[in-house]
Amino acid sequence: MSPSALSEPRTGRQADDGQDPGDWRRLSPRMLLVHPLREAVRLLPPLAVVVLLGRNPPQLWGLIGLVAAVGVGAARWLATSYRLTDDQVLLRRGLLRRELLTVPRDRVRSVDAVSGPYQRILGLRRLVVGTGRSGRHGDELVLDALDATVAERLRDELLRRAPAGPSAVPARRLPARNGVIAAFRPGWIRFGAVTLMGPAGAGVLLMSFTTFLNEEKLGPDRIPGLSALGRRLGDLPAGLSAAVIVTLALLAASALSAVRYAFSFRNFRLTRAADGTLRTRHGLTTVRSVTLEERRIGGVEISETLPLRLLGGARCTAVTTGPRAGRTGGPGGALLLPPAPLAEARRVAAAVSGVPSAVDCPLTAHGPRAARRLLRRARAGAAAVVILVWTATAWTDGPWWTELPHGSRAAVLLLPPAAELLARDRYRNLGHARHAGRLVIGRGSLVRRRQVLREDAVTGWIFHASFFQRRAGLTTLTAATAAGRQYYNLPDVPVEAAVALADAAGPEWLEPFLVPGSPAYRP
Repeated sequence: MSPSALSEPRTGRQADDGQDPGDWRRLSPRMLLVHPLREAVRLLPPLAVVVLLGRNPPQLWGLIGLVAAVGVGAARWLATSYRLTDDQVLLRRGLLRRELLTVPRDRVRSVDAVSGPYQRILGLRRLVVGTGRSGRHGDELVLDALDATVAERLRDELLRRAPAGPSAVPARRLPARNGVIAAFRPGWIRFGAVTLMGPAGAGVLLMSFTTFLNEEKLGPDRIPGLSALGRRLGDLPAGLSAAVIVTLALLAASALSAVRYAFSFRNFRLTRAADGTLRTRHGLTTVRSVTLEERRIGGVEISETLPLRLLGGARCTAVTTGPRAGRTGGPGGALLLPPAPLAEARRVAAAVSGVPSAVDCPLTAHGPRAARRLLRRARAGAAAVVILVWTATAWTDGPWWTELPHGSRAAVLLLPPAAELLARDRYRNLGHARHAGRLVIGRGSLVRRRQVLREDAVTGWIFHASFFQRRAGLTTLTAATAAGRQYYNLPDVPVEAAVALADAAGPEWLEPFLVPGSPAYRP
């Protein structure tokens, strides 16, 4: 943080609210109500429980919690201020430990506006300013919270008036078509039932419910429905009982996933604005609005988990700088489309990438050597697991193995054919192509991905090979880029094909390292 930032000259411009943008400004005073509201809502469930059980509610502790929440909120508000100049965005925060954060205007890559249910009630927005270093929490500047009108105006100001400084991803020519690119449809909820949002949420709810039962000393025998279900499962054979429990858990997780999908993406909309930005907005209770500079986008990615593939679905993310990994679209990506039909994901990817034909172009296979390597690894791993399980069931005594020795042996025999199918599917999806200035990478089986990267966004190439890859004449080619995951692997490529691909995409980089007589060598 540069101390000279405190002495920035005033710009002389006047904001819409009459204040000089160069002045230090505070957050909205209405944020003082957010923490008390949140604490009050958290107290409702325990209060309801103690009232139903006939106990005296903990009025003193609840009052102390509310007073503490008000005090913390007031301290944060008094100690936090921000400032906007022509060159920088500055944030001062902290009471005991004072901090000054500065973000150069030419490093602003994305600006997100988030409003939870309490903030929406109070007309507030939480503004997150992302810089060009993806995935780093400390490289974001957060204003929590601003008046909704001020936040929207500040977001537009940061993206519209950012100086044309050095870019982490080379700017590209922007498409002329503006308007809505994609919008939510009710039929998409079926894809939410097979996403991974539900199992984690179901696990958290189950743990919370179990903890509540233990604290209140409520055993299964005191809950009529649960006790009856437990008795029926106890009468079944152990294997069938386990299958029923797993099936019920999967159904509960799928239902929860569909509900969370509906709450998260019910009003999803992706639009292209006239100022050269892409904007996504979604959420019912917590509304998230993300704005991306389209000239900073280095590519797109279509990903399909195995359950989504079975339903014909996929999701689409942007390979871009700014969004923190995992927050909007996965590691190093910004969400362009939630789980939706595959055709819709391809249409969105084509609209954003600028080269529609690259999304569906045929890929160059990696040949029989790569296929043999994938099959050998899958067969060896499956055989090792089968041997381990059969040895354990034969030599280990105990309740688990004595109850299910034959069932576990029979189940593990399904692993080799499953591994064979996955390896063959992985090879079918593995490939690469160069098409109209785009590098296209296809890979994966459990999660099938197609990545379309701009060649001018690739900043370097990395070749690395294991001992077994070297024996097979294969290598893993990595495209390094400042955007997204910052590296994109293309595994098990024949060495000569990898050298030719990297040399064609960036000829001047490999020339000093090429050996005379190699396919890509040019005298």
